[in-house]
Amino acid sequence: MCTVSDAPASDILEKMSNAPDLGKALRAWRQQNRLSQSDVATALKMTRGGYANYESGVAVPPYRMDQLRALGFIWDDVRDPVGAPSLPVTYPAHRMRYAGDLPAGDWADPLEAETFVDVDASLYKSNRFCCNVIGSSCYPALQPEDFTVWESNRNPGFGKIVIASRTEDGAATIKQLAWDPAEGVPYLKAINPAHENASASGWEVIAMLVAVVWEERDGGAIQFVRSDGIRPEQLIRIRSDA
Repeated sequence: MCTVSDAPASDILEKMSNAPDLGKALRAWRQQNRLSQSDVATALKMTRGGYANYESGVAVPPYRMDQLRALGFIWDDVRDPVGAPSLPVTYPAHRMRYAGDLPAGDWADPLEAETFVDVDASLYKSNRFCCNVIGSSCYPALQPEDFTVWESNRNPGFGKIVIASRTEDGAATIKQLAWDPAEGVPYLKAINPAHENASASGWEVIAMLVAVVWEERDGGAIQFVRSDGIRPEQLIRIRSDA
């Protein structure tokens, strides 16, 4: 897996060469049965890119493991992820809370989530949690099936990608925290220009984005990490250079 920090994109887009054993087993099983990634994705009722993430080792939720077993996939390794998705790690690893999919219409406190995922020690902090991105509201910076790591922070810097929770119903959205100089107030800027901005009134910023993992066309994965928070333009630049 490639870890991206502040280095030039041309220097750090190195492809993953050591996929986890589960991803390798999935690929071998699929090829032995002469199935394409699209064939398996259709059977699982998901996108091809989402399934390709599993072969790359990005995330395998437990219900997908049950579906894969129903298709004939057998996984006997002692690290079979019962009750949690898995993320490619270099040991030692830590257990991080997995808060499900975002954006979400009804969302509980992510730091109280009862599902966990193994993450590399470099990503772990006690006030961090992880999610999968769904929908197109954050495109092109964040895309469906992206695996994201968030740090609890109610006062991040302007320009960062944040999770905001609506006070009236607990709905969660992903936006860019921005400042309106004309009005002299903060607001939540839509990452996808096709979507609407939101007033900060009625919403509470609860976390900022610090890491993203996504699949590349060749089946490898790229990991982009910024402990001080991530801006949409940083992700767009890296993805366009890949």
